[in-house]
Amino acid sequence: MIKVLHILTRLIRGGADESTLATVAGLQDYDFKATLLVGNDSDAGYVAEALKVADLRCEPFLRRDIKPFYDMAALCRLYKILKQEQYTIVHTNTAKAGILGRFAAKMAGIPIVVHTVHGVTFHDFRHSSLRKLFIAFEQMAARLTDQFIAVGKDVQEYYLAHEIGCAEQYQVIHTGMDLERFFEAGKLSHAHKCAKRRELGLSLDDRLVGIVSRLDPGKGQQFLLQAAPQILSRFPQARFLLVGDGKDRAVLEQMIRDRHLHDYVVCTGFRADVEEMIALFDVAVFTSLWEGLPRVLVQYAAVGKPIVAFDIKGVSELVRDGFNGFTVPVKDSDSLAAQILCLLEHPAKAIQMGQNGHALIDNSWNTESMVRQIAQTYQTLLTKKAL
Repeated sequence: MIKVLHILTRLIRGGADESTLATVAGLQDYDFKATLLVGNDSDAGYVAEALKVADLRCEPFLRRDIKPFYDMAALCRLYKILKQEQYTIVHTNTAKAGILGRFAAKMAGIPIVVHTVHGVTFHDFRHSSLRKLFIAFEQMAARLTDQFIAVGKDVQEYYLAHEIGCAEQYQVIHTGMDLERFFEAGKLSHAHKCAKRRELGLSLDDRLVGIVSRLDPGKGQQFLLQAAPQILSRFPQARFLLVGDGKDRAVLEQMIRDRHLHDYVVCTGFRADVEEMIALFDVAVFTSLWEGLPRVLVQYAAVGKPIVAFDIKGVSELVRDGFNGFTVPVKDSDSLAAQILCLLEHPAKAIQMGQNGHALIDNSWNTESMVRQIAQTYQTLLTKKAL
């Protein structure tokens, strides 16, 4: 079997991590022996779950933040591992692992190097000098890359616009997920939804505005909280559901108290039944400041929910303004409130938009499709290099 090493800076409950783990687990069905190498900043609970489905190893020097000592140590360790284990393919994921992994692969003489672009690190919210540094490193690493996989067209075009690689190096493969559970959630019975509402302390009359995301900087939940008073002033039966956990939870909970929203906002923490949480929403919200191609938008649409989203890279591939939701300017809480209110005050329109979005989601978003396409990419590269 062909040996493949996937490298990821950390393994947490997030889109890039979940799709990478699914890829590593699924490649065995295509006669590839795949291993996932992650750093020590990983979620221990998620690592324990991952060990049940994939070959996984941790490298303590691999860190997400820029730390020159650890970064050089990680580069040396990666080089040593690649030399010893004799992998045929190295597949890096996300920015930091992508830079270190591709340089280590080149030093170790790895025949095939693939990189998946899950998102944009050098976005407009970075300091200009840091953006320039990231772009320079990406341009250098592109010369060591046989194939780029972009999770969406917007991401691919953004990288090419910054002269990172050439068009011939790229292909788009949508991030895959278990869509069936989200399709099924769209069919939940009224009784089941009522039971879930009671569990969360919500009444049957409450109209739910929900967001699913890690509670991390850059995910933008604070903008929904800023919009909440304006929404409540016109639509007092609105309630807000923040599904997810993360290091910003305490900050957001303090913001809820400061704005006297504690009777209107429910923070659920991590939920394994996220699809059932989405099924409760009347309006699904997306407030991230940067992403690649947001998986949660696929999930919202699969359950059949109308979406109000910040208009960042990748969103236009999944939210067609006025068709299955609305896009609003980034950080614009007033526009966010206005479009949420439009959907709350016109429920028939909201339902129709949810149905429109559901029709947009097909099997190209399934895990099986993603893994199959990645395996085909490997086979093409192996044939091209006569390996």
